[in-house]
Amino acid sequence: MKDVADTIHRTKPTVTVLIAKLVDLGLVKKERSAEDARVSYVELTDKGRDFKEVFEAISLSVTKKLFQGFSEIEQKKFEEYLNRVYTNIR
Repeated sequence: MKDVADTIHRTKPTVTVLIAKLVDLGLVKKERSAEDARVSYVELTDKGRDFKEVFEAISLSVTKKLFQGFSEIEQKKFEEYLNRVYTNIR
């Protein structure tokens, strides 16, 4: 869960709740490690993989809408600025 939390910049408790909801929806499966009970592995199900394309299309559409009228350079600069703000508040 920590790796997922770090990747998406969320807290571990937030990711735990999110993963539980995705498991309930059948989009991911979660298994405990046989070697270490504190470790869980999360993997997309077939249903989750099918949904991935839909999610990517929605994400692309939202991104295009948000950055409408921005040049590619402006988009990259904006992302850099947001990352700096995020780093400052961590």
